[in-house]
Amino acid sequence: MGYKVKNTNKFMASLRKTGNSQSEFAFKVGVSPQWLSSVAHQRKCASKTLATLISKEMNVDLEDIFLNLGVALVETKTNNSVDKTETKEEIREWKSSKLETTKQ
Repeated sequence: MGYKVKNTNKFMASLRKTGNSQSEFAFKVGVSPQWLSSVAHQRKCASKTLATLISKEMNVDLEDIFLNLGVALVETKTNNSVDKTETKEEIREWKSSKLETTKQ
């Protein structure tokens, strides 16, 4: 999966606060400026290691700028609110149990 930038404008603002240009920042975290641009504009995802390094260099929490695509939010409609967060594995198990129930 990977980590996707939540908001390009917030990501770029955090980058500017470091005092580095986009190219300087990219080289500082060990990636090409083109790759960093692709991540910033939500065309590519970062690994957990790189997302963590980027957030540390920006001095922000990982969750403030990146969305972990390995975790899915499941909304169950109860008064139009989100009841719980489940992992993809939990969702697969639930779907499997529902399929088995309908086969019987």
